[in-house]
Amino acid sequence: MSIELTPHEARVIGCLIEKQIAEEQAKAAKAWLELASDLAAKDLKAEAEDALKRARALAPESPGLSDVEAKVKGLAGQATPDAAAMKRIGKTREEVAKAYERMAKVLEKEQQDARYAGSLVTALQLSPTKPRQTTLGQMAQKAPLLVSAEGH
Repeated sequence: MSIELTPHEARVIGCLIEKQIAEEQAKAAKAWLELASDLAAKDLKAEAEDALKRARALAPESPGLSDVEAKVKGLAGQATPDAAAMKRIGKTREEVAKAYERMAKVLEKEQQDARYAGSLVTALQLSPTKPRQTTLGQMAQKAPLLVSAEGH
């Protein structure tokens, strides 16, 4: 059974989808920004810069971004991550991966949208889990996936 939408209804649905995606991106950017701030407090410059880069990519106008950037820029960066820092990084990666899964869920009916597969791939890159691997494997069996991965 297929439902025909009027152009107005389609635009409304499209706006709702974009709003939900923007909300998830903002949550992910906030998580990266908080991580960058925490890492800066431990003088972990390289790790803080990576978290800042990720926050900026998601929400370049995030409140507090410039403050954290200034703090990170002034770091000596002599420290190396301890177990607590690595655990904190892992927690943020999992939190952001879940945000990307929620973005994909919003786009589930629009699987031809490249953001659908891209969100799932990003979630897998951030926090590889068996269910994420299975989901992408099943998608790849149905049709080839063309996604860009960071660094490629």
